[in-house]
Amino acid sequence: MLSTSSRYYFSVQSSNARQGGATNYDIYVDGTLYTQGNNADDNYLTLTPEYTIGYGTEIENEWVGFGDVVDYRKLTITETGAYGVTVAGLTASAKLTVYEMNAKGKLTRVKSVTVNPKYDRKTGVWTKNVGDLEGLLLSTNATYFVKVEAVNAQKGGNTGYDLDVGGTIFNNPNNALLNNSWDEVKNTNGQLPADIAGEWVGYGDPADWFKLVVDDATAGNYGFELAADTAKAAKMTLYLVQDNGKLKRMAGGTLFDNIDLAAGSYALAIESADKGKGKKNTGYAVDVTLNRLLPPADAEGQLA
Repeated sequence: MLSTSSRYYFSVQSSNARQGGATNYDIYVDGTLYTQGNNADDNYLTLTPEYTIGYGTEIENEWVGFGDVVDYRKLTITETGAYGVTVAGLTASAKLTVYEMNAKGKLTRVKSVTVNPKYDRKTGVWTKNVGDLEGLLLSTNATYFVKVEAVNAQKGGNTGYDLDVGGTIFNNPNNALLNNSWDEVKNTNGQLPADIAGEWVGYGDPADWFKLVVDDATAGNYGFELAADTAKAAKMTLYLVQDNGKLKRMAGGTLFDNIDLAAGSYALAIESADKGKGKKNTGYAVDVTLNRLLPPADAEGQLA
């Protein structure tokens, strides 16, 4: 019998007392007490700070089951990234879920996995008792929660568990720069065409824009080569800034090594190949070479 109630009554009755059926008796009460439960983390709306987890968190010896069906943790994201959450050490079926809180305070499921452990009687070892949620694209602009649930709690399906948070965080220091669009950099002073190093584009930072300024002394024939850490994860586009402020595309790809730049302003855009959806993330550098200077009258801002 499974119970969470605090008070019960029982009776002992002779089945033939009127015929003189009388007997002495003893009563024994035994069973298994589920003392591991903790109901302070059963409601995500009332969690105290001690139930907050983040990147690198490792929690051991937690428990869900009869009387404590679910455990919640608030997952704090301080760096955008592709996160992984792992539940391990299970001895009964459990469900691991990551949620995002919406504007109304309700939870929407990001991803979940149900784990059904198997016990090997020959070896005395539990197998298939780990569940992973990998590649979770989580942003600093949202609020997340992790839930561990005992699937068969009402039938006595209780289990201890460990919980880990890992993955890959996208913490390039330049990700915080306000250069995700031309509008954000067009009114800056710009820079001479020169090498760019230590940059990154991807989830949370889909594009980097650079304003290039060429004067009469630096007008010339240039080469640009995009060197991405991950092949085909980024693309490069060069634009001429026209007198009316509009951009005119001059070249695109990963290499243009023979392009004339007249005195004027240009825009160089490095973009994630999937526009920041999270599957094309990469560090990168841009190698800029001045092949030769051109007389101002000969530099036309066109492909040679």
